[in-house]
Amino acid sequence: MRPVDLRNRVVGAVASDVREFDGRQVVWVDVDAGSRVGALTSDSSGKIENASCTARAKGFPLIVIMRSSGADIVEGFAALHGWGLAAKALTDCSGVVPIIMVVEGPAVSGPALLLGIADFVVMTIDSYAFVTGPTMVAEFTGVSNAVALARLDEVVAALPKRLETIVGEDGVRLSGGQRQRVAIARALYHDPAVIVFDEATAALDNQTEREVTAAIPSLRGTRTLIAIAHRLSTVKDCDRLIYLRDGRVAGIGSYSELLKDDG
Repeated sequence: MRPVDLRNRVVGAVASDVREFDGRQVVWVDVDAGSRVGALTSDSSGKIENASCTARAKGFPLIVIMRSSGADIVEGFAALHGWGLAAKALTDCSGVVPIIMVVEGPAVSGPALLLGIADFVVMTIDSYAFVTGPTMVAEFTGVSNAVALARLDEVVAALPKRLETIVGEDGVRLSGGQRQRVAIARALYHDPAVIVFDEATAALDNQTEREVTAAIPSLRGTRTLIAIAHRLSTVKDCDRLIYLRDGRVAGIGSYSELLKDDG
């Protein structure tokens, strides 16, 4: 018997299993709001954690039907600890397997924050989701870390409402370099192991390009970056360069090594 099936036998507000959906195997998690508005005990959170770990290990999409008011305050610290483990397991799936969340009732506080890591969120007519205050959003969703890595700290600090500021459709109130750094921050938000920059600065002027490329060294050692560019200045901080000429590999090495060989 699979661990997710065994754990599902524990009584609680959460049911989970591996099933076939639209012709493929998925891990299905159903949070039932019928019992105390879906308050999650440590056992219920354990099912979410187990299901998330199964999805990641097997490479199955994770589908969560969310109706929860968060950790069970009656159970206290054990419920909070269990919810923390479940939230971490869900977050670990981000960028590894597809995450689809369907909200059919309440998604309050912690559960609402997790909507941000889903690849797709479906809100039904009976759904509602909220958290309290921009500080909770920034600190508990990883937004602050993504903003710092993308070198957007000063930009956000200068905005009238900081992270809550409306910047217009497609970020029209931001500069080209700021919009590119927002795109980098959005990619970093999911904490991927690999990020590909495909001509990330091709349409930018030299000053704006410098603003964007300044954010790249801060990512060194934290994840794998693959940058594709025509301008050598864009990739000079990369550890390894592969230089192509006429569709063939003309050189491999560091920026200084390639310049020396070219000379």
